[in-house]
Amino acid sequence: MIDAFISLLRNTISNTDEFITVEQEIRNLENYVKINQVQYGDHVKVEYYIPAQCMELKLPKLILQPFVENAFFHGFPEGRTGCIQIFARLEERYLRFDDIEDNGVGMNAETLMLLKQKEKIKGEHFTGIGVNNVDDRIKMIYGMDYGINIVSKEESGTTVTIKIPIRK
Repeated sequence: MIDAFISLLRNTISNTDEFITVEQEIRNLENYVKINQVQYGDHVKVEYYIPAQCMELKLPKLILQPFVENAFFHGFPEGRTGCIQIFARLEERYLRFDDIEDNGVGMNAETLMLLKQKEKIKGEHFTGIGVNNVDDRIKMIYGMDYGINIVSKEESGTTVTIKIPIRK
C-alpha cells in the first residue's frame, strides 16, 4: 500500500504535466484502487478493458479517478460487493471511456438531475465537485462538444461515459 501511495503521489503531484498517457492514468488508478482495497477490503473489484492502441494516447491527468472514487464510496455502501469496469475505445477521432460502470446502488432521478445541472448535492461525502470539475476541465480544454455523460438508476448502478478527442 505504501508503494502504491508513493507512486500515486509521485505521478499526480510531482509530475506537473497537464497531460499524461492513458497507460499512466490507468497505472495511477490501479494504485488508487490498491490503497482503497487495503483500507476498505476487496469487496469491490475493478476490471480494466483498455485496448493496446489507446495506451499511448494523451488525456488530462486525473480524469478517471473521481468516478472510481464515487463508485467505491457511493455505489457500494456498507460493505456491499460489486464490480467497477472501465472500458476504453477509439471511435473515429475520439477516445471514449465508454464506460466506467458499476453495479452498485445507483442514483435516484433527482440526484442525477442535480448532478447534471451542476448543483451542489447534499449527502454524506458527496457534493458532485469532482465530477463537475472533470467535466469543466474537459470542456475548457477541448470545447463544449466533449465531456461526460452519466446514466444511473437506483439499484441498477451507474455508467459514466467520457469523450475526448484523440491526442498523441
